[in-house]
Amino acid sequence: MPPITIHHLQIIYHCDRVLEKEYWRSIQIFATIFEFVKTTRILYATRSMGRVENIEEQGAVQVPPPKRPVGPFLIYYKKQLELMKSKGIVDKISTTVKKEIREKWMNLDEDSKLEYKKEARENSEKYANLSHNIPRKARKVSLYTRCAPNRVHLMVSNLNERQRFVIREMGFGSMLDLRSIQLNRDFCKWLVEHFDHNSCALDICGRRLPISTKDVEFILGVKSSGVDVSIVASAEEINHICQQHGLNVVGDIPINLLEGKLKEMKTSGKEFVGCFVLFVLGTLLCPTSKPYIKRSFISILLNIDEFKSLNWAKLVLDFLIRGVCKYKEKNRVGVSGCLLFLMLFYFEHVNVETNIEHVSKRPQPRICYWGKKEVNQRMLKLHSIGSFDSPKLFVTQMDGGHETENIPLQKQDINESHAMPSQHEDKPNMMLKKK
Repeated sequence: MPPITIHHLQIIYHCDRVLEKEYWRSIQIFATIFEFVKTTRILYATRSMGRVENIEEQGAVQVPPPKRPVGPFLIYYKKQLELMKSKGIVDKISTTVKKEIREKWMNLDEDSKLEYKKEARENSEKYANLSHNIPRKARKVSLYTRCAPNRVHLMVSNLNERQRFVIREMGFGSMLDLRSIQLNRDFCKWLVEHFDHNSCALDICGRRLPISTKDVEFILGVKSSGVDVSIVASAEEINHICQQHGLNVVGDIPINLLEGKLKEMKTSGKEFVGCFVLFVLGTLLCPTSKPYIKRSFISILLNIDEFKSLNWAKLVLDFLIRGVCKYKEKNRVGVSGCLLFLMLFYFEHVNVETNIEHVSKRPQPRICYWGKKEVNQRMLKLHSIGSFDSPKLFVTQMDGGHETENIPLQKQDINESHAMPSQHEDKPNMMLKKK
């Protein structure tokens, strides 16, 4: 016999209300509901007689939280409706009736409203006492991120051929081939917790898998060599660039503003390129935990002509490192950075089977291969094993450009990835100057 749950009690409660208010006029329906209520109550009483001593432990019946109390106006509103119905003034609630009651409330003096305010205060105190005594399950908080690859996927699908050509020419062609994909937030939270931002490596089962700018290029398809991207400019220069690109806002730039401008644009000039790059940075490559892109990123548009020679991969990786660092040190709920890269990096290097093509032989960029279907299939395999760092998993890595053997994770020593992490590079941070 199935256990009595809260759903059964709710049915009884609603049936009682139906019977009390006499909504049902049909004798047949009345008899059916009455028989159901009687049978259910007998069943519940039978199961409760000396059999369930600790209801919470047995999981048979859970007490629902009390209904949240309403404010003084709603108390007045309900009483006025009941009064008008009892006097036959109204048959149904219309917009006119609602407006009339609202105007009456607005015209009441404070002394007349005091009665309803007092009742609302008493209800709030009762609610606080009841809700305090009812045990509740701890809320499960997933990782909060603004990394939204699907927004980029939808945006590029609306671009014309000339705009797509310009994007490929400046080195962002992988964004055009981006597929519909969603982040698994619980998995991303696990990845962030196992990402060592000091050494720029992913710690799995006691082993360390280094991450470099070459990995970013391999997965996301953005350039990992060239001059570092500079996000340094004076306030006057940033304001001037904002005026040139029609971004006349104070403070950080809303992503929705960039998205709206791109949807309306049919041209492929510098204004389009600037808006597109800022949009991609704010939604995928360097997203923050807020629906804005940092105003300092406007300085990137000083060098639009040099976009194809910039080291975008280093910008992406450095931004992710700083985001994870702030997330851990300041105990934040949201994290900044490209979590899609972190998820795909894991998928490319950690596998369930051994008979797979080596990382070095796979077509690049890998972001064009992974879609919603492939991610779901991989997650199912990982769940079947039972852990994201299970000893049953296999790691496939790069070693100086040469492939290494697929070895079980528990026996494998991970040395180096594609290259040393970007923060250990001795390359100076070269700043581009405005021409």
